[in-house]
Amino acid sequence: MLETKRKRKRNNKKRILRYSLITALLIAAMVGGYSVYLIKAQKPLYITPLSQNFSFSQGTHEDKNLNLVKKEFEKLHLPILKITADADSYHVFLSDKSEIFFSSKKDINSQLASLQLILTRLTMEGKLYNKLDLRFDKPVITLRK
Repeated sequence: MLETKRKRKRNNKKRILRYSLITALLIAAMVGGYSVYLIKAQKPLYITPLSQNFSFSQGTHEDKNLNLVKKEFEKLHLPILKITADADSYHVFLSDKSEIFFSSKKDINSQLASLQLILTRLTMEGKLYNKLDLRFDKPVITLRK
């Protein structure tokens, strides 16, 4: 009887040692796999011929204007579907199926200020519009019927 208790204790110790060794190996494998994943994720999948400091100088002015237009429309709580940029104008499509045209050759801030004024006046008068064209000296407003 005494001998069986000793065997049980030895067997229990061996089991505990095996389980702890297996869990240590599993944890080490998981940590190793995760570190390999992180190293692979940091490397780019391609090599670029451009330097890291390279920037396109031609499109940055248009991008700044487009970002400014998007911010102003967010301030006015007007949801934009999409914005298209042509050689001389920006075309803004709103979610209520109305369209607004801006000139890229004129100051965008003055056009946005006149847009705010026009929208407040139309709201006060209770009129809805289909198109607002701010490319000209006098804006063209097409009202809904």
